[in-house]
Amino acid sequence: MITPVFTSAVLAHDEILKRLKSGQLFGSNSWDLNNIRAAAYDLRIADDLMIIPERGNPLGKRYGRGEKRERPVVLRPGEVAFFSTAERLCLPWDVSANIGIKFGYARRGILILTGLLVDPGFGLRRDGDSWVAKHDERLHFLAANVGPNEIVLLPGKEKIASIQFLYVSGNVLQKEVNSTEDMNREFFDPNNPAKLGLSFFEDMTELRSQFVEFRKRFEAVENGSKQIVMFGVYLLTASVLVAAFVVLLSMVSSGDLTTKLMTISTLAPKTWKGVVTLIGGGIALAMVVNSIRSLVERLATIPFRRRG
Repeated sequence: MITPVFTSAVLAHDEILKRLKSGQLFGSNSWDLNNIRAAAYDLRIADDLMIIPERGNPLGKRYGRGEKRERPVVLRPGEVAFFSTAERLCLPWDVSANIGIKFGYARRGILILTGLLVDPGFGLRRDGDSWVAKHDERLHFLAANVGPNEIVLLPGKEKIASIQFLYVSGNVLQKEVNSTEDMNREFFDPNNPAKLGLSFFEDMTELRSQFVEFRKRFEAVENGSKQIVMFGVYLLTASVLVAAFVVLLSMVSSGDLTTKLMTISTLAPKTWKGVVTLIGGGIALAMVVNSIRSLVERLATIPFRRRG
């Protein structure tokens, strides 16, 4: 029976600093003393080796190795970017690492995707019978803005994730891991640049933009229909008035206006009951006309609803 030996542990601040100064964990001049935590280290977004959204360019704006971007990166809702770490990794064979996403990004609506495990020896290459640090081996991330607001990221300064280092007990299978070189071939080949994954978010943003545009056009048509209905009401009223004027004019021209007016006067009520009845009838007629007008206006303001 094999007795387990519990020698694995998380590297604390002093041990991380000690190893960094001895050239382990990260390459020289690629780490920041202020980013060392109690038992972890905060990784930064590099100012090169990135792909960011660019309007009119479905493949995005690409910054290869050494092509630095000094301006902030703005991620609009639905946009996806590819980032690399400013730190160049070179883990010794007795250390592995875990990647932890910072909750501050989730709170701002940024979805960060990456591998969560880093193998011992990541960033080392064989040189004869020994292993030496590679010149530029990094970790890589996809960042998608799934929130409602624009997000501004600062290359070279923004802390994108935390890395926790652990001792590894037992014998490790020593095997070179190629990460950055694979990313170079896949995403930064000028002859065949690949499109980033997570296009779903970009497609949904495009769909939302089309919906907003359709809604604006529909509202414009709806407003136009309201104006047409109201114009019809006014036109009908004007037609009635014109017809009444024509009848009155014909009566004047025929010379019997006085006779007809006297005939109408005989219909006028002679008692107070008749007067009240006439006034009530006029009020009722006015109420009916007003109800019809209100109904027309209400129908004109009812939004279009799809039936199904």
